[in-house]
Amino acid sequence: MSVGAIKRLVFLIGVVILFLGVLILNDPVSADGHNCGTSVAPKRFVQTDIRRCQAPLRERRYLGAGVVVVGGLALIATGPRCLMTDD
Repeated sequence: MSVGAIKRLVFLIGVVILFLGVLILNDPVSADGHNCGTSVAPKRFVQTDIRRCQAPLRERRYLGAGVVVVGGLALIATGPRCLMTDD
């Protein structure tokens, strides 16, 4: 494999990882049978006890943000230019 092919592979894997991070952030969270909403848009006005949802939302938010950062670093390190040129 050439260097250009490896860069393209890393870029495409970065896109997939970034997409996975966005899916994790938008995945609904439930705690003790209550729907807490998603990490991006929690259901604050429907909940009667918001403390139940804080820990699961925080964990999902940290996990999703970490995955997005890893995918973003893979995209930044290779750059979209690697798809057009053969280095």
